[in-house]
Amino acid sequence: MEYLGVEQIIGAILFFVGTGILTLCNRYERGIDEKLKDPKVRWAVIDGNKNTLARQKSRWGTLMTLAGVGSAIYGAVLFLSNLK
Repeated sequence: MEYLGVEQIIGAILFFVGTGILTLCNRYERGIDEKLKDPKVRWAVIDGNKNTLARQKSRWGTLMTLAGVGSAIYGAVLFLSNLK
């Protein structure tokens, strides 16, 4: 008797890859937030570099969040749809 099918294993792998991507994205955005807490960097951002830093953060965060959520949801659905 087979306990896990190939589709269930792939679904579990995709789920854990998705959660790993979300963890990586969270650490990256927290690192940026820590940098912005420094008063010197904060005033430099207010003076003129705000758009480039904010744009870079939002693009990277959006792409990684969508990839992580999509992979995690697809993996969970694939795993649960192949239960026997």
